[in-house]
Amino acid sequence: MLAPQRPLQSQLKHTDLFRPISSSLKDSILEPYKQECVYIKEAFRDVTQDKSLVTIAEVCVPVTFYGSETGHFNAVESLLCLNQLAFLAIAELIVDDEPHELRKSIRTTSIHVFKEHVLTRTFITSVRMQYRRTLDGKNTFMRLAFTAARKRAGVIFLASEFAFIDGSSTFEARPAFMGDATFAMPDI
Repeated sequence: MLAPQRPLQSQLKHTDLFRPISSSLKDSILEPYKQECVYIKEAFRDVTQDKSLVTIAEVCVPVTFYGSETGHFNAVESLLCLNQLAFLAIAELIVDDEPHELRKSIRTTSIHVFKEHVLTRTFITSVRMQYRRTLDGKNTFMRLAFTAARKRAGVIFLASEFAFIDGSSTFEARPAFMGDATFAMPDI
């Protein structure tokens, strides 16, 4: 299971280990979501990784969109964050010209094709979460690592691991919750 490994907030912005995912790409990819349900504030790609595709995001859930405020970050919000960061990570990989092991599995080289034909048909096929403690949804970081890809019957299955941690902690701290998920996307 994935445990976060890197420092947070200012260290993400002031290091050569992480590259910001542009706000224009974020806005474009997350455009289908209702504005109040876009939970990714900023996202960064860990450029030290060439086998796993690792991204880190600052997330904020100002209000629960489906009902009364629960007072803590829960499974519904975490799945939306997971989906949003996965889409951003894959989109950033598509627009990035640098070689990466995972890039060999994804054929499309066009962000427009990704948005039109892949984004709308990509979904989580399985997810497993392990909760350790509650988390403040207004100040949270998450780490997502795509660790493997396999193809079958015109579908790419992407295995991933993720972790959520309090925004005031460091990535060396134990995550509030973590898990793994498999994404399926068309092989276009």
